[in-house]
Amino acid sequence: MDGNEVHRWDHRGFPSGMLDPALVGGARGHVMVQLADMTGSQTGMIPGMPALFKNKTIGELDWDGNIVWQWGETAPGGAAQQHHDWARLPNGDTLVLSVLSYQIPDFTLPKQLDDVICEVTPKGDIVRKWIAGDHLTEFGSPLRR
Repeated sequence: MDGNEVHRWDHRGFPSGMLDPALVGGARGHVMVQLADMTGSQTGMIPGMPALFKNKTIGELDWDGNIVWQWGETAPGGAAQQHHDWARLPNGDTLVLSVLSYQIPDFTLPKQLDDVICEVTPKGDIVRKWIAGDHLTEFGSPLRR
């Protein structure tokens, strides 16, 4: 509590953060981080995609830096593309706010970057997915979906 570093995990995150021990079986020192970025041809999936969305894999590390959980390969498009937030749920699933290259009817461009929230199981399966573009009329847009 005096500002001295006592431990470091050499991964960045957007955001990175400590996991509540109550959500990881009482273990302390578990963090959620970004494990890998898209590289090479992967970054051309969406022209002009900001670096913020080039997050390939996110994961949970224990105190010793061991990967306890990771997600990205089973994500839509094969990369997590997580941004701004994530949350571990009491049932062990993880909510991940990501982007998705997505066709939105009535839009000029064939694909848009659209926000998607995925609920991901500890095994990496998506059990629920909410895509913003599917709810345009609920947001008051005259465009249909």
